[in-house]
Amino acid sequence: MKHKEQWFFSWNAYDATTWEHLPAYSYGEVYNCDGEQSSHEIFESLMAEKQRLRENLWIQCIAFNKV
Repeated sequence: MKHKEQWFFSWNAYDATTWEHLPAYSYGEVYNCDGEQSSHEIFESLMAEKQRLRENLWIQCIAFNKV
C-alpha cells in the first residue's frame, strides 16, 4: 500500500511584463501525492503547472506545507 501525502500550495500570479497582480490566477489548494516524490519535486511540479495557466505568467509561492 502506497503512503499518501497532502500538500497545501498557495500562490499569487502576476503578469511577467507589467507585474500586474492577477487575482483570477492566484489561489491555494491541497494536493494529494503518492508519497514517492520529494518535497522539492512536488514543489517544482506545482510551480511549472501554475506557470502554464497563461502565457507570460510569473508565480510567487506564498505557502507550501505538508498537511
